[in-house]
Amino acid sequence: MNSAAAAAQENAFELGNATVRFGDTVALQRVSLAIAEGERVGFVGPSGAGKTTLLRLLNASQLPTEGTAWLGGVSGESVRGDQLRALRSSIGLVPQRYHLVPSLRVLHNVLMGKLGKQGFLASMRSLLLPNQEEQEAVHALLEEVGIGEKLFAKTDTLSGGQQQRVAIARALYQRPRALLADEPVASVDPTRAEATMSLLTRLSGESKLTLCVSLHDRALAKRHLPRLIGIRAGQVFKDAPSGAWSDADFEALYHLDSSALVDA
Repeated sequence: MNSAAAAAQENAFELGNATVRFGDTVALQRVSLAIAEGERVGFVGPSGAGKTTLLRLLNASQLPTEGTAWLGGVSGESVRGDQLRALRSSIGLVPQRYHLVPSLRVLHNVLMGKLGKQGFLASMRSLLLPNQEEQEAVHALLEEVGIGEKLFAKTDTLSGGQQQRVAIARALYQRPRALLADEPVASVDPTRAEATMSLLTRLSGESKLTLCVSLHDRALAKRHLPRLIGIRAGQVFKDAPSGAWSDADFEALYHLDSSALVDA
């Protein structure tokens, strides 16, 4: 094992001069950072700064155009096929759009969390005829996120906040080693935003999961996440404990000018 791989094994995520280009657009530029196992980190910055692309690097759905991305000691660029699917399935993601199937029951939407870890036949059996053990496991997760009574409800009958909790339960059903959430409070009121962040931090603490959250609300970020990484124009603007972020830092981070925005 080379020295870079040995160092990366000590972290949940490690990026080394990672650059991502989409045609002529540079979404991330020479980003280097390390996130320890079990750490809780917030990515903050203006819309279009590259936060979503950064999360996609961390769950191996996007590979760097240049540089390296180590995920739990595995280089995302070095694996393909089944190994790449296994790597992705080890990292839970709660996307901005929850990607639930509205016509299915909550039970089946959560069961989809393990599709990346099962073969086709096992996946179909689980979705069509979930056994008692699987139903109990899903119900336990729904209890954890506060909607245990919705196990057999049709997903399209749920409120937006309840659907968000289904998406969180689905990510946790993967039994991931890390949990990523992309703008999980962007479309909810302040009370629900506080509850969502409290839920994510509690679940990550109880399960010892690494937690990475992208969000805009500076006060919410400082209350719930011990470390904040500011992203601006595809680059790391500031990486420091949340208490070390001043109002002036946030004002500079969110100061609007066209050079600070990328399409990612």
